[in-house]
Amino acid sequence: MLAAASGGSKAWIYHYYASKEAVLYDLLRSYTDDLLGVVRAADDPTLEPRRRFAALIGAILRSYDDAQSRHAAILNDLARLPAEQQRQIRASQRQVVDVVAGVLATVDPRLERRADMLTPVTMSIFGMLNWHHRWFRPDGPMSTDDYIDMVVALVLDGLDGLPGLNEPATDATATRA
Repeated sequence: MLAAASGGSKAWIYHYYASKEAVLYDLLRSYTDDLLGVVRAADDPTLEPRRRFAALIGAILRSYDDAQSRHAAILNDLARLPAEQQRQIRASQRQVVDVVAGVLATVDPRLERRADMLTPVTMSIFGMLNWHHRWFRPDGPMSTDDYIDMVVALVLDGLDGLPGLNEPATDATATRA
């Protein structure tokens, strides 16, 4: 399938890769390394903490725009790799999580004091981000920027922080995203 999709042949692929697992490792490793690069580039400590967090959330979501298949592969196929390769990829994933957790702790220092809650809160954020591609429609009533703002408000302010939530629904706002 890979050979057909790339316009090449199996022999061409196996000239560069020893096995299917080698292809999978290269794909997943480059994906996590790229995501780590995106996160590090987006993390601007000179920004006010809330804006810094929003920039990070936006960078992650935008990096997911064309990565659904790689994202699915990391969720579904990582276990197919040898333990050492899994460890390397998970280490990159942890670094991504650590950057987000660090920024989150600057937004709300209570999380820094409650290290037992920082990781669960951070992973809950990734739960929102990692699955948004399954339901989000770019041509729907909510733009990516609106969704980023909503995630930031929901995480940092709870439901009370969502713009317009306390206002009566109109025909336009009553439709589903």
